[in-house]
Amino acid sequence: MSQKVTMQTIAEKLNISKVTVHKALSGKTDISRELREKILQTSVELGYTQIDALAKQCRWFFFLIPKDFFTSVEQYYTNIYNKLSYMFDSLGIKVDLRLIDDNFDAEKFIKQNEKFSQNYGIYIAGPANAKHLKKFEQENIPCVAIDYINDKLNLNYIFVDNYRAGYQLTNYLIQTGHKRLCAVIDINKSSSNLDKFLGFVKSLAKNGIQYSPEMLISSDLSKTTELANFILPEPMPDALIFDCDYSAYNFYIYALSQNIKIPQDISIASFDNTELCLDMTPQLTSMGPDISELIQQCHDLMLKNFLSGTNRKRIVTMYSKLHTRGSVNLAKNSD
Repeated sequence: MSQKVTMQTIAEKLNISKVTVHKALSGKTDISRELREKILQTSVELGYTQIDALAKQCRWFFFLIPKDFFTSVEQYYTNIYNKLSYMFDSLGIKVDLRLIDDNFDAEKFIKQNEKFSQNYGIYIAGPANAKHLKKFEQENIPCVAIDYINDKLNLNYIFVDNYRAGYQLTNYLIQTGHKRLCAVIDINKSSSNLDKFLGFVKSLAKNGIQYSPEMLISSDLSKTTELANFILPEPMPDALIFDCDYSAYNFYIYALSQNIKIPQDISIASFDNTELCLDMTPQLTSMGPDISELIQQCHDLMLKNFLSGTNRKRIVTMYSKLHTRGSVNLAKNSD
């Protein structure tokens, strides 16, 4: 009968203290990355069972984000990367951020990382290039796509239902007395943006409000360069819905320059519910998924991929929650 592997077994193997082993396995940050990696690797080699299952399978992940979506550290996908990196770091797994564009060479990328064999995985966030994903599928590289689905590829997908989110957020604004609503969403930027807009239109119809073209400003205010050409429709809407928190943040700057008061003159709401919402005055009402749950799904889907030994189509649908704050004028209900 083989002897049970304990923290003391690992400590004796590496000639270090049991306390140091405990720190590494529990994610403490007061030991070096190199020592933590050595302890985790030894734990796997010795067959220690009380460490994270994914840490036994993998030591490295790449997190790919399209450059166009990397406009601020407060942006949604960057926020996911930061939290994912923090969680995996405690497991001894490195997460490497890469910004990619249409010139990204997936085949070259794979060859450069062949030394990792099957011991690395890929997360790709936002609108993905199908030919890149196809290459990952062909090479059987564990891959999880966030906010993207391709029905033709056997990969793992985490899909946020932005159609439902757009519908619910618009409902909330209408229920609080807003009648002249406008969506500031670049519907050509991504399918998730289009879903938000379609949810907006559905809510208008369900509430008996006729949609008209001036109720959409198809502009990407996450790019500050577009602020110079931004013009509000006349008469000014009761409320604006922005595609993301960072776009709303830039509108706050615009409103200040135009002496527009939020929410007295106009209510503001958006999507993603990043930390940026709490840094704005007034704080921003926003729809967003539970990021902690999303991060856990990132872990669980990747683990299933490694355990099965092949890419299989798995789709996890997540729903956003409304976080109401001071950017919406509740007094509209009494007008």
